[in-house]
Order: sequence, then C-alpha cells, then structure tokens
Amino acid sequence: AARAVAIEALHAVRIAEPERRLKQYPHELSGGMRQRVMIAIALALRPKLLVADEPTTALDVTVQAQILRLMRSLQRDFGTALVLITHDMGIVAEMADRVLVMNDGKLVESGPVGEIFAAPRQPYTQALLAAVPRLGAMRGIPTAMTRDGRPIVPGKQPVVSVANLSVGFDSRGGGLRRPVRRVHAVEDISFDVMAGETLA
Repeated sequence: AARAVAIEALHAVRIAEPERRLKQYPHELSGGMRQRVMIAIALALRPKLLVADEPTTALDVTVQAQILRLMRSLQRDFGTALVLITHDMGIVAEMADRVLVMNDGKLVESGPVGEIFAAPRQPYTQALLAAVPRLGAMRGIPTAMTRDGRPIVPGKQPVVSVANLSVGFDSRGGGLRRPVRRVHAVEDISFDVMAGETLA
C-alpha cells in the first residue's frame, strides 16, 4: 500500500517512470527530480497547508520554472494552501497572492502582491524592490569596468572562443545491473566571448 501511494505521489509531481525511480538512490536523480520527490513526500498525506522554504534554491532557471509551475498546478489540483518563503522577488511576483515582507524577523509590510509591487509604503520594501534588476535598466551604461572605474571597450578579438562543444555524461539506472545510458547535455555549440561581454 505504501509503495502504491509513493508511485501515485511521484506521478502527481510529474516524475517519469516512477516505478524505476523508487529503486534509485538520491544521488542518481537530478536536482530538479530530488526537489520533485520532496514535494511528493510533502503532498503524500494531502496536507491542507504546504510550507515551502526556498524551494528553488540551487536550481537552474529552467528547472526553477518547472518546479514553480508544478507547485501552482498541485496547489490548484489538491486545494492545498501554500506558504512560500523566498528572497527571490521574481518568484514572489509570479506565485504569491499576498505578500508579507520581513526584516530581521519582524513584519515590515503586508498586502496583495499587486499593491506591494506597484506602491510599496515602507522604506525597507521600497529598497528591496529597487534592488531587483530590471531588463533594459543598464541601456546606455557601460557595464564592463576596469578596477579604477573606466569602461572596458570591447575589442575585435574574442577573449574565449569555443568551437563544436559537446558535453555528455553516463547515467546508470537503479541497481548494479542496470545499463549505462549516455545523456547529451550540450550538442555541437560554438561561441565567442568578447571583452566586456556577458554570455548566459
């Protein structure tokens, strides 16, 4: 019965091949899969309230978005209330209905997410939101600077040049007799990085 509940919980959090995953050790799962397993464990007892403390820390942005979508759909499907603890104001804007802003363990400001982001009343909240980078805010400002504060003028020669990069790694299934599977993380990419550029 416990195994059936575990498989159902893994299905609920969109884990592929849950029967096989039950036989794997945590180190055989990706960070995003481990996060999904933790959510499945939390939801297995159908709680009325789920407290998620920094649920996307140390995950890349793609996996972060998947986990947030998953939490939103599980909240809707199971009718579970969600208390989300995070310092990431982008996640707050995306996920929250109501916001409580805390500073040194004390409540500074609270209200609907739209009101807090549109017109924060308290200086701490204003400073917090002002520190969030905004796309296009650096337009016209040289972003690469020398140590003495002079702008770096991009050169014509790349600082780094990469051609036809491919990266793969072996992934073994659960148990010693499982076959090794080759996972291709990056396939045949080439790029140059010029002085003063940022590549993501």
